Amino acid sequence: MTIGSRIKESRCAIGWSQVQLTDEAGVTQSAIGNIESGLRQRPRELVSIAKALRVSPEWLETGKGPRTGRA
Repeated sequence: MTIGSRIKESRCAIGWSQVQLTDEAGVTQSAIGNIESGLRQRPRELVSIAKALRVSPEWLETGKGPRTGRA
């Protein structure tokens, strides 16, 4: 599983569209789309995305450790 797939899975689990995530994380929709599709492998916005999704940045990046945590 990739960073993008973990972001998409987390986003869908709370019922958010990409637009809703961009509003909460303060990033562009094109950035979210590129990350989810794998065009961007290590997003600099990782912490803000994790905070918006209420998941651990480490889990988003690696898939290891607890899914939830302080971002």
